[in-house]
Amino acid sequence: MIFGENGVIEGLKSDSILIDMSTSSPVLTKEIAKRLSQKGIKMLDAPVSRTIGGAEEKWTLSIMVGGDAQVLDECRDILETMATEIMHVRTNDMGHTMKLVNQMIVHTGLVSICEAFAVGTQAGLDPRIIFDIVSRASGNSFIFKYRRPGSLIVILSLAQRWIFFTRISKWQRNSQRIWGCH
Repeated sequence: MIFGENGVIEGLKSDSILIDMSTSSPVLTKEIAKRLSQKGIKMLDAPVSRTIGGAEEKWTLSIMVGGDAQVLDECRDILETMATEIMHVRTNDMGHTMKLVNQMIVHTGLVSICEAFAVGTQAGLDPRIIFDIVSRASGNSFIFKYRRPGSLIVILSLAQRWIFFTRISKWQRNSQRIWGCH
């Protein structure tokens, strides 16, 4: 998409700035930044966190930005239209690395929630009661609150272990991205 015939790079002028807001491989990001710099193009890797639903509900996204601090300063106004939390994490590839580290923590929390729901429902608790009590007790968390465990209830009632393996698979893919494996 960036390189090759009709790639983005073909339309960019020297001194342009490319902001990559995807969740991507840090190894690939470093390579892209290197190739862009050879053409005089600057880059920031700036993935977001806090779910798209969060943006729709009028609370803000967080952006983890890798790249030169001066380039970030040039783009700060643009990024602030999407988020109030803009965190600079040094060089190109560190934004994507931080995003993947964050996702590993998120997925660990999701696995724990799914396992807890499975144990509780197998013991005879109503999943709605689990959700109601945990959301007001010490087990509550950002992940529990904003990842909509109500949708987990439906899945757990159909097949209590399905989501556990789905989440582990996604977690594994994100872990592989950190190390540059595909």
